[in-house]
Amino acid sequence: MVNIGIISQVSALDRSALLKIRDALNIQADQLMKINGYEGHYEIFDSVSSMPDNYYPMYIKSEIDQAELNGYHWVDEQNKPYIDVRYNSDFDALTLTMSHEGIETIANPRVDKFLKADNFLNEPNLEGQFFFEIADITQSKEFAYRINGVLVSNFVTNNWYDAAKIPGQKYDYLGYCTEPRQLLEGGYKSLKVTDKRNPSLVEYWQAFKQKGVIVWKN
Repeated sequence: MVNIGIISQVSALDRSALLKIRDALNIQADQLMKINGYEGHYEIFDSVSSMPDNYYPMYIKSEIDQAELNGYHWVDEQNKPYIDVRYNSDFDALTLTMSHEGIETIANPRVDKFLKADNFLNEPNLEGQFFFEIADITQSKEFAYRINGVLVSNFVTNNWYDAAKIPGQKYDYLGYCTEPRQLLEGGYKSLKVTDKRNPSLVEYWQAFKQKGVIVWKN
């Protein structure tokens, strides 16, 4: 069980709104458990000092230290997971980010889970491993859905990482992906890449789908 404590540092977000978000995220956590097997729970706390030790904080802040992001999840110096979310007065944008980072933390709390990616860029000397980040691929608002009026992120199933397509298999919660490893518009996937000729040489690659075109960056 991954417990997440929602801590708002923004006065514009009142408790009734937080309760509505929390309830929707807990329903989504149940959906994630049923389809992927990862168990999570959300609660609201006034501060990190009032939060039990077995909870990981999700901070909602006016600004976060990654200026280009709406939110992210990582680990602190003690290897404890945490989530930072930038407050957005657009309620949909805010809850979409909270859902995205929350379900990824439930599935991969310390961002240390990888799955093998065969035939990376068809280069036999390169070995790729997918970061197990289940909401990046489907992150666009057009693929999101609502729970009691709250917008939440779509996410991929464990079978999205399969090497081959299996008839009748589901690859994301809403069924937009029709085959494993398919990247949806506006989404991205991240990989750790090792050169077999020099295993100490590790690079990090990302593939973005923009206007129907997949662009690789490292």
